[in-house]
Amino acid sequence: MYGVSRNLQRPSEAWTFLVLYLLCVLVANLIVFSAGSYSVSHLIATATLLLGCYPMWRYLDKREESLPFFPIITLLYGLYYGVMPFTPFEPYYPYLNVPKDSLIKAGAFSSLGLAVLVVGYYGRPQVPTISRLPRLSVHWSSDRARQAAVLLGMIGVGAEVLRRTVDVPPNFDAIVYFLQQLSLLGSGILFYLWLQGRLALPHVLFLCCGLVPLQVLSGLSTGFTFPVIRLVVFLGMIYVAVRRRIPWRVGAGALLVLIALMGLKQEYRELEWSEGRPEAARSASDVARRGLLFGTVVAQQLRERRTEAVGDAFEIVTQRMDLLNVFAYLIKLTPEHVPYLGGASYPGKPSPRWGNEFGQRYALLSPADDVTSVNLPQMIEMYINFGLTGLIIGMWVLAQLYRALAHTLNHHAGGEWGTVSAAVVLSSLVNIESNLLLVFGSLIQWVVLLYLLGFWVREPRIISTGVIPKSDARGSGSSGLGIRKSSGAQ
Repeated sequence: MYGVSRNLQRPSEAWTFLVLYLLCVLVANLIVFSAGSYSVSHLIATATLLLGCYPMWRYLDKREESLPFFPIITLLYGLYYGVMPFTPFEPYYPYLNVPKDSLIKAGAFSSLGLAVLVVGYYGRPQVPTISRLPRLSVHWSSDRARQAAVLLGMIGVGAEVLRRTVDVPPNFDAIVYFLQQLSLLGSGILFYLWLQGRLALPHVLFLCCGLVPLQVLSGLSTGFTFPVIRLVVFLGMIYVAVRRRIPWRVGAGALLVLIALMGLKQEYRELEWSEGRPEAARSASDVARRGLLFGTVVAQQLRERRTEAVGDAFEIVTQRMDLLNVFAYLIKLTPEHVPYLGGASYPGKPSPRWGNEFGQRYALLSPADDVTSVNLPQMIEMYINFGLTGLIIGMWVLAQLYRALAHTLNHHAGGEWGTVSAAVVLSSLVNIESNLLLVFGSLIQWVVLLYLLGFWVREPRIISTGVIPKSDARGSGSSGLGIRKSSGAQ
């Protein structure tokens, strides 16, 4: 059976979320209807938003999984494909004159794709082998975990500084990037111990004044905000797993900060970028200086322009997250003017040039621009490769992949290390606006590394039983070493 005991949660949390969510959707519909501009697109967008909220309601009500990974994914799909029709903002310039029939198709196709994803994740049929996959379950020694966190954090920070200050050869960049993520893993270990009250003051200072600020400053120094978003999602998942509740107020505050950073970053880019890309920093102190400059530039805009800056931030973020008009634009061109790719975007390994090639193929970039990269969202990628059939099959396959990862990593018998490992892997997958290979390219390497590191941090006095008994499915269960076999379907 699923989840943990219902008395570990506030019974009203699921229904409070649902009522507030539905109220927001209703108000949005009434505003558009009262303005006399309601259309089929708004009706379809409403269906998309409603589909997107079901997994979060189910997670809060049943607690079937440890981390709210899939609910975050579906909420993002709802935002990306369902919000834009209810806003007063215009889409980005290339998508301004998209025909209404293409927009209706884009809404219908994206809503269908989200429905397939949700049904494929929770319903039948499922791939029979998923329920027989091994499940990661590792309980750690607190002392070993603290030692590992400090070492991994230092290695990660070193790799992060190296990648920001040195032009790493392409053949080694993937390795350095992989090592850079170890600082995230170290932060997660220490944060988990902190939430448990098992972290002494020196380690708390190392986390709060060292690892986390350095990751934030390093990420912002590039002019991109996804590293910070991923860090927030990662730590948020761990918090929910440990405390068994979602910090709604803190989450809302973090969201507002992220909107400001995402919406007002252009001025920083104009100061620090060259030829459309970030330049390498001269030193570690220069990385910190740039990260602080990013925050200073954003704060200065908010202080000087106040309401105007807030409005600009919300408009830019809404436009940036608008995948509905992007999809409509590509539907208009595919396959009438641009043939289906037929799998061309799924090479043997992620190509760093693909984002530019995609932008050139659909005239989103000037022919002379060989630097800018355009994101190719996963659902749209399925459509431009194989059409509507490819979208339906692709979203079902994606649901099974999410389901397999949830079965292996996102369960209540995972132990401390299993929970942190799940948060590391799953938080990297929330970037649904990038193509599949870019997002999933390092998945296997991460799972293997985390499994091996589990032998280092595990509690030596706890011996694996080899099988998770049925009674374990509802709680933390007996502690185990490494990967253990599951006895039943998810």
